[in-house]
Amino acid sequence: MAQLVKLYDYISRYETNPFHYPTQFIRLKKQNWQRFSQKRNIQEQPTPEKKQQLIQTFLNQLLPFQYKWATSTITHQSYTDKKHIHDEVLTYFLQRFPDIYLIMYYPLFSIKKAPIDGEIILISPVGIEIIHVFKGIRDATIVATDNRTWTVETGQRTESIMSPLITLKRTEQIIASILKAHEVSLPIQKTVLSETNELLYHTKPYKTNMIGKREYETWFMEKRALQSPLKNIQLKAMEALLNHCQSTSVRRPEWKKDDDSYMSVEEFEET
Repeated sequence: MAQLVKLYDYISRYETNPFHYPTQFIRLKKQNWQRFSQKRNIQEQPTPEKKQQLIQTFLNQLLPFQYKWATSTITHQSYTDKKHIHDEVLTYFLQRFPDIYLIMYYPLFSIKKAPIDGEIILISPVGIEIIHVFKGIRDATIVATDNRTWTVETGQRTESIMSPLITLKRTEQIIASILKAHEVSLPIQKTVLSETNELLYHTKPYKTNMIGKREYETWFMEKRALQSPLKNIQLKAMEALLNHCQSTSVRRPEWKKDDDSYMSVEEFEET
């Protein structure tokens, strides 16, 4: 399960100690999976179907835990909308990618005291990928006509949309500037992503991966296949980016200080 290190402008445990929480998450996940699987299994060896159901149930229970870490610290908390825990794109990224991936989900950067929206950022041990995902569009053909406007063709209907290259390029410039200032060297790539639509272009956008439904499976399996421990340079990159993100929070009352313990779905709903 990938790690959610930043969600919008909510305060995150990862920004308080970026070199501690990524490894702690992996350790807690393993410990809780062992307890969970031992509790659920009977003496018989579970079938592949049963094991997959157990894994999915466990991943579902991890979501509130990740959400908790991405919206609070031990002493502070952000006022949040719990609908985010049901965000299908966020859930997909968290549950389908390994925990060596660190995700910043639409962070709000603070550049020269001005807030600037960022795209989805995937920080891996080998590089940073900035991703624009088309939401709410299915079974369409999306055509990259120029750098300012694209078209969405569905049946007999065609409409214009703003090119995602604009926000991708802006996010890339911000990340590159931050990494340079902190003397962190990691490759950066931009990706336009759609699992359910075709992406077409007359001229391929400059230094941008175009991943439509035909290319999606290959892209996805390459991400899943990456085997590597967390790397120091990766954590340094995350730290640098988090240091330039905006966080909105309030201090917890002294009697409501939190801890880092695992929280099940049931416990989360009671808070």
